[in-house]
Amino acid sequence: MAAFQGDRRAPLWFLTGLAALLCAAMVIGFYELQADAIGDRAEAAFDQVLYGEAEPQGEALPVVSTFQVAEDASLETLSGLERALVDDYEEYSVQMRKGEIYLLDSRGDYAYFIVFDAAAAQQKGLIGYEVPPDGLLIAYADVSFPIEVVRLTTLVIAGFALFGLIVFVVAQRRVARNFDEDDAAMKSFFANASHELKTPLMAIRGYAEGVKTGVVGVEEGCDVIDRETERMASLVESIMALARVDADAVEPRMARYDVRDVLYEAVDAAAPAASAKGVEIGLDAPDPAVLTCDEDLVFSVFANVLSNAVRHADGEVTVSLRRDGSGVVCEIANDGEPISKEDAAHVFDRFYKGRHGSTGIGMTLAQEYARLHGGSLTVRVANGKTVFRIRLPRGAR
Repeated sequence: MAAFQGDRRAPLWFLTGLAALLCAAMVIGFYELQADAIGDRAEAAFDQVLYGEAEPQGEALPVVSTFQVAEDASLETLSGLERALVDDYEEYSVQMRKGEIYLLDSRGDYAYFIVFDAAAAQQKGLIGYEVPPDGLLIAYADVSFPIEVVRLTTLVIAGFALFGLIVFVVAQRRVARNFDEDDAAMKSFFANASHELKTPLMAIRGYAEGVKTGVVGVEEGCDVIDRETERMASLVESIMALARVDADAVEPRMARYDVRDVLYEAVDAAAPAASAKGVEIGLDAPDPAVLTCDEDLVFSVFANVLSNAVRHADGEVTVSLRRDGSGVVCEIANDGEPISKEDAAHVFDRFYKGRHGSTGIGMTLAQEYARLHGGSLTVRVANGKTVFRIRLPRGAR
């Protein structure tokens, strides 16, 4: 089972890692594409201003500015960005080639720039005034604002991607936890089911051997075998019904019924067991209660709850049916020992064993069938009695 769980979790962790890589690739790719686009527009602006090429259609190009720097010139008249350009050139002048485009990235300032010898720039017609022969001409396009916009947009996208990844991881952990819970529930279900089936099988086998060897009379053995076979068949039928509910394979056949008639049939079905135990069933259902429901499923709800009530009653079971708002409420109470808080919290669990033995899965099915109708089945203690409350809406969901 542990290996099986690990096999199922592995794809989830793989998907988590893949999602993280895709998010990172998306964020990095967006930034790189936008930064490249800004560089392309800056290059187009240089081509237009410095070399007289035509402006690309439909593109807003950055403004190209120029300034001249001589070796003995003061930098005080330059702007902060221009001083940063001069400093960057002086630091990397050995590596830079004049006439090439470079990017300045300095403390939030971003600019593409080209460095020319001033004299060469004058000869090319880039400047129309006399310049010192040892001076420099720097042409630049300030792209601080568009790059800052791209950075902020990238951060927003990264934030959304991170949020989505966190949601994905939380969902993945929840799915993994559900896997664990389903595995535990399945393991417990099959263990309990096999135990419940083993009991009648052992009885059948034991009495069959007893009849065969003559230890047990034929009539006595057949009675026990018949009773245990019926018990086992009922249990198997309940297990199959619950499996259909778990698989969402139950399709209620909805029609209009007066559920009083369904309740009468359930009371009649419980009467023999009640009579054998000396339990009286009191029924109070004065008014019609017409619902859109599945008659067989509603009968199963009433029959299972009544059977449980008769089994735990000392001498009386009371049944009432009333219209309540948009539906009807049926309350079934028994005068036996009131259900404990612990048992009440688990009475609808599959194969839950309370103080008085296994409850099987009849109550589980009853609650599931009530929910299939959009209703509910609950239990409480009132006036010293255990009261099961079944609520069904008038209209089908």
